[in-house]
Amino acid sequence: MLLLVFGLGWLAGFWGAYHRLDDRIARLWRDPQAVFAAWSARASVPTLYLRLKFAKYQQLIALREQALQTGAHLVEDMEVIPATLILDHRSLDVDVSLPEIEAVALAGERWPLGVTIRDGATLFAMRQAILWPVDETARFTLSYLATLRAHGIPATTSDYVNVVVNGTNWGLYELEQTPVTATTPEGFSPESVVVYFDRHAYLEAQPVAAEDSFTYARITVVPLADGTPDAAALAAIRADVTRILRGVEQGTYSPSDAFDPHTLADFMALTMLWRGDFRLDWRSLYLIYDPATRRFTPFGSGALPGVVLPLPAAFTADPAIQQAYVQALERFSRPEFLTAVQKSEAWRADAPLGLERADILAEHQARMRALIAPARTLFATLTEFDGAWQLTLTNVMPFPVEVLGLAVGERAVLPLDRTWVVGADRAHWLAGANTILLPARTTECAQPVVVRVPLTALRTVASASPETVNVVTRIWGLKAQILVPADWETP
Repeated sequence: MLLLVFGLGWLAGFWGAYHRLDDRIARLWRDPQAVFAAWSARASVPTLYLRLKFAKYQQLIALREQALQTGAHLVEDMEVIPATLILDHRSLDVDVSLPEIEAVALAGERWPLGVTIRDGATLFAMRQAILWPVDETARFTLSYLATLRAHGIPATTSDYVNVVVNGTNWGLYELEQTPVTATTPEGFSPESVVVYFDRHAYLEAQPVAAEDSFTYARITVVPLADGTPDAAALAAIRADVTRILRGVEQGTYSPSDAFDPHTLADFMALTMLWRGDFRLDWRSLYLIYDPATRRFTPFGSGALPGVVLPLPAAFTADPAIQQAYVQALERFSRPEFLTAVQKSEAWRADAPLGLERADILAEHQARMRALIAPARTLFATLTEFDGAWQLTLTNVMPFPVEVLGLAVGERAVLPLDRTWVVGADRAHWLAGANTILLPARTTECAQPVVVRVPLTALRTVASASPETVNVVTRIWGLKAQILVPADWETP
């Protein structure tokens, strides 16, 4: 029986290794130059040696086992494990811990580790960092963070390292700076602070549905490592930050007053390009708040493993942000942008991964283009009503949609006059445009807008009732027009 168990275990291990080898051979066949470049880059990655006493290592294992049983690791006070870190023959005293995170991140053979350097020393200019295990499906964070910085968005610093724990090779890791220990980025006042949404209460309350998760988020304000606010100033800043962010969440404070629309839009679009998800995960969202401008700026950091917990729609439910976002999606989804990224120094930073990164980003670009070039922007129905056509329009897009006119028959286009919108429905359109502008759909129940088109106006483009009527639309901020068929309904 023992031989049978051993044999099955060996076969399973061999089968997994065979498939990994088969995948690597396939990648070598497809692009040998890229594979050899990855091997060469990985060979130059420095190695961190972590040494823990046996009892301390067992303590770390026990914390992990407890997290796997409870569903999450919750950091308690004084929960640090002393260790020695060696890099290039340089020895550093460090404290090692497990990050506060869902158990899924700790379930593999290799786990993330928090590292705090003692005695004012630094590691790659970092005082505190997290080691994230890198595998064949790893995110490629370094190029993401470098691209954010290239577009004027501050971000943490990261690097790749090999990790050896007590003589056992744990493989390739990403060493990422802890955002709360960052220094003040260029262009921000010395009183600026880091803001994030603490997830301790969320992890403590498990299980919680993702859509309800933000009710457990706790706004946390931390001075930057070289910040200057004293205790009184920090308390005032904290109160201001809380008031503004809760106001945005509750709809009483304009998001475009809290954020620069174009900076936030660029951050959202670049995040979607690298992660393939248009939602911002509040667990890994860091902001820098500058009291001098009373505005927040996204602070780029790596993604967290596990289920994405989406930031409430209220934070981006602002026409100025939505318009800037579609323009950023259009700009960053162009093939020439990806070509430029591949030629950048940022792209070479992720070479040790050896992933087919261009294919992954090209797929994400296709999703971005699909988001802003849908087959249908709205639902449109037509009925005859009291000497007019009654056109009912319902936006189905998460962006404002312009209604430019009606394509009646094969050629004629009738511009729609904004005065034709039924008076009661004018509260449901967006002001500031010469066309009928429908607000973005941010809830499941979108508010329809009714337009009554006089028959006298229709006769200028069609003498008889046409067989086909299309609504001419475009996403606000873009040039491309999208025709949507209008369905006739019996009154």
